[in-house]
Amino acid sequence: MTNIAYEKESSYLEGKDDGIKQGIEQGIKQGVSNTKREMAKSLKEQGFPISAIEKASGLSEEEIRSL
Repeated sequence: MTNIAYEKESSYLEGKDDGIKQGIEQGIKQGVSNTKREMAKSLKEQGFPISAIEKASGLSEEEIRSL
């Protein structure tokens, strides 16, 4: 393998790895967000005060009211 071909392959693999890492991070963040929203919705349905749900979930009052 020539040096240029090696560099090209190496760059491709590095970019692929970076893309996979970004995808995993994005998936984790989305999962955490979904979990917070589900928890807030459940607390709202159980009659908890919005202020308590805000503290527990980290969501805004507007986000909670939209659930």
